[in-house]
Amino acid sequence: RMNSPDANAVPIVPAVRRRPGAGNLASWVRQLGDADLPVLRSTARQIARLAAEGDENIGTHDLAEVVRNDPLMTVRLYKHIRRLSGDRQLAEITTVDRMIVMLGVPPFLRAFRELPLVEEHMRGNTAALAGLIRVMQRARRAADIAGRFAAWRNDIGFEEIMIAAMLHDLAEMLVWCYAPALALEMQGLLDANPQLRSATAQEAVLGVKLIDLQLRLVNRWRLPELLVRMMDDDHAENPRVRNVMLAVNIARHCAHGWDNAALPDDFTAAALLLSTTPQHVARMVHPAG
Repeated sequence: RMNSPDANAVPIVPAVRRRPGAGNLASWVRQLGDADLPVLRSTARQIARLAAEGDENIGTHDLAEVVRNDPLMTVRLYKHIRRLSGDRQLAEITTVDRMIVMLGVPPFLRAFRELPLVEEHMRGNTAALAGLIRVMQRARRAADIAGRFAAWRNDIGFEEIMIAAMLHDLAEMLVWCYAPALALEMQGLLDANPQLRSATAQEAVLGVKLIDLQLRLVNRWRLPELLVRMMDDDHAENPRVRNVMLAVNIARHCAHGWDNAALPDDFTAAALLLSTTPQHVARMVHPAG
């Protein structure tokens, strides 16, 4: 009976048409490349609170903790260092702590006394703000997972690996910030079609894949080459890149619940990288583990 349904058939993913007026890569890079990136209100308040304590009472580590907790603030610091250093060696400093040490606490506080705020920038668009916050929380979880994996591998570059994982989905954050209607449309497509690949939804709504936009932006901003390389999924044969990718994937999938069907495959892939078992990986990354 040729027309009888097959219980084991793979679900058919609906075709998604590219929306009229979807942009191209160059136009997106122009739009986002010169943006004055906002930071979380909590970040600005913590920096102001530390500044009020007086320069002599502020530890570099305290400032670094505040910066690392906000992906957009982290990028602002990298961009600031690049503007100051031009092509000098300072621009290749890759960790937040070392950047603040080289910059100095008083110059840091002067440079970031007045900061644009995410909450003000997105005032009146609570749905998009919630979407952005979700991506930023996911990015912090990815950084945490990446750090655990790197520590298990005894990788001395675990701090850079954590930053690369946190910034891996920066382009998605920027779309929520600067094209909230399109970000919501893209999210709606994915919610309505669970089998749809994220890249397909991105191309349909934005006209580009976010990973392509991401790499163009970080190269335009001339972020340290080490970080840029670790964000490039095309180099997954490199253990550090794979470390980042796996952490990002796990963070993305567990955002939908720890029973997400993709997680067992993620744990198996991570077990291969870490030379351990999928069960141990699950315990490493699960908050109750």
